[in-house]
Amino acid sequence: MSKIVLITGTSSGFGSYAAPLLASHGYKVYATMRDISGRNREHCLAMEAQHPNIKVLELELTDSASIENSVKYIMTTEGRIDVLINNAGRFYMGIGESFTEEDLLHIYNVDVLGPWRLIRAVLPYMRNQNSGYIITVTSSLARFSCPFMTCYASAKHALEGLLQGMKYELKSSNIDFTFIEPGIYPTNVFNNFGRGSDTSRNAAYGPMAHIADGIKAQLDDLFASPHANDPMLVARAMLKLIESDSVNRPIRLPVDPNASEFTNRLNEAHDEEYLKFLTASGMGELL
Repeated sequence: MSKIVLITGTSSGFGSYAAPLLASHGYKVYATMRDISGRNREHCLAMEAQHPNIKVLELELTDSASIENSVKYIMTTEGRIDVLINNAGRFYMGIGESFTEEDLLHIYNVDVLGPWRLIRAVLPYMRNQNSGYIITVTSSLARFSCPFMTCYASAKHALEGLLQGMKYELKSSNIDFTFIEPGIYPTNVFNNFGRGSDTSRNAAYGPMAHIADGIKAQLDDLFASPHANDPMLVARAMLKLIESDSVNRPIRLPVDPNASEFTNRLNEAHDEEYLKFLTASGMGELL
């Protein structure tokens, strides 16, 4: 029996690579995107044309009803969801002070609450079937906060903070979690990045106010060069994780040829101390 995979954000970026790759390996893939009758209609048609194992569904991460409808459709059609891949999200860059309360609420609504809504929607079904695997794409910035990317990094920190402990809460239900932590890849996420809306705050920073634009220019140069990372690396990492034994799956997997060593060192030090903490707190049996 083919495993059933639900993946978000397939109109572009990592999701557009991962959905056909998984389908070609025998998985039944429900590839989701927004507005499939409007602006993403061509993406929808192109995605479904790639493989008969792909079905595109409309899903809006900020709309609980949209999420529930998609999940119920899959359950009615297939009777199970084996793998959820939280891939959709948006990138933000600029002077931290320029992001208003409303800006942060929007960022968290998309990048934190969106995946959270979807996880809560699938968990009852996964618990009932006593199995499930949830992959959540975060970022290497989930491990540290970089200047001019602070609001985005904080959302990725929050997402990992929400889910890390749940890996152990749900272990007895045979539901597993992994974070994929990509570095910098030439995807649309960098072409359409969000900025802080209170631009009046930028003037006080002088030349620093333009650093985000400089970073964007450097990224454009990198992405146009032969040294740009291949987004297929992240898609292949998703496939490898799904096909691996749950005993050997890492909770975090950096995928970045240029910075994985640095992120791996952070993760290894964190994991060692975290496991000591759980044991010392009387939760060692959850490991």
